[in-house]
Amino acid sequence: MRKRNLARLGAGALLLAGLACGAEEAAAPALEDDQLERLDALGYLDWAEAPAERDADGVVLHDEGRSQPGANLVTYPALRRAELLDADGRLLRHWEGRGHRRWERARLLPAGDLLVVVRRPGGLVRLAPDGGVVWETDLPLHHDVRILNDGRLATLTSRRLEVPEIHPGPVWDNGVALLSPEGALLEERSLLDVLASHPERLPLVTAGIEEKEGKPLDLFHANYLDWIEAPRAPGADPRFAPGTVLATLRHQDAVVLFDWRSGELLWSWGRGQLRRPHDASVLEDGNVLIFDNQTGADASRIVEVDPRTDRIVWEYRAPDPHDFYTGTRGTVQRLANGNTLISESNAGRGFEVTPQAEVVWEYLAPRNADGHRPAFRLERVPLDALPQ
Repeated sequence: MRKRNLARLGAGALLLAGLACGAEEAAAPALEDDQLERLDALGYLDWAEAPAERDADGVVLHDEGRSQPGANLVTYPALRRAELLDADGRLLRHWEGRGHRRWERARLLPAGDLLVVVRRPGGLVRLAPDGGVVWETDLPLHHDVRILNDGRLATLTSRRLEVPEIHPGPVWDNGVALLSPEGALLEERSLLDVLASHPERLPLVTAGIEEKEGKPLDLFHANYLDWIEAPRAPGADPRFAPGTVLATLRHQDAVVLFDWRSGELLWSWGRGQLRRPHDASVLEDGNVLIFDNQTGADASRIVEVDPRTDRIVWEYRAPDPHDFYTGTRGTVQRLANGNTLISESNAGRGFEVTPQAEVVWEYLAPRNADGHRPAFRLERVPLDALPQ
């Protein structure tokens, strides 16, 4: 499945014609110290100073009449810990890591096990409800994992390549991989290959990507994927059909949709609109919800885009825009009642807003002895999906 198809990739900012003949794939390392340094250099803060006016911890607001019922899965990277909390912040279950590997994102399985994407080195670990290790992989995985309806797992990979036409030194090519329910690699698609299928739809750029001397250039920094398995609502964009994959490419300031079987790039959006985005997902009506970090602007936002017109149809910003900002990380989830769950990750804050931007639920991560809150990622788990 992983065939190099790079000759058509260039257009716009870079002229990459003839790329295939110069591309040689190196051995695929795990995500060791060099990538850890690169990620840390991006500003992945682990702790935030709690403002004096927020002298509270845990759930500080819960409007039961307007908040979407469910439990909250909170993943703390630096603590190597995940917690399942009820709507009022009571601890239902927790898992803790062993060793030095940081936790990037966790997903709850129907039986109550937890899938955890870890790094240093990168991989995937399945934990039992009591925290015991069921299995783990040593594949070069990072950032995200999705559980498909048939039990297979979709995740993101990172492969080191030498592609002189893109960059004089090595680069990181990200990919999307399918794993068995036990974590074995089944298939993989290169994002370089995906972009090569229609280079005019998203010309690859390298300007503005943070680089450390002697380290591979992180072309994509993919951080989230959404695998479409069910048809969208009538009238939705027909490109967003079952068997397509949406990926968020932080360093290309874009989200991309591609067909898994053919590897064809079907749609992209964000260049000139987004700044270092996260967590793009496809909604039931076919629109795309995106966490737009607006890194460097000190004011993040959430946008909902209609891919049929490429227009923003809904947006959330704080009343004072600078009151909502996380330069890295960040999660967003559209809930069943139409509300939107957001984690301002690097501030240690999560909150739920109505379509009218009213906050109806808010969580502040408990502070440590120094008065700092840990960064986290957040997901609302429906009541009917909770393990017994």
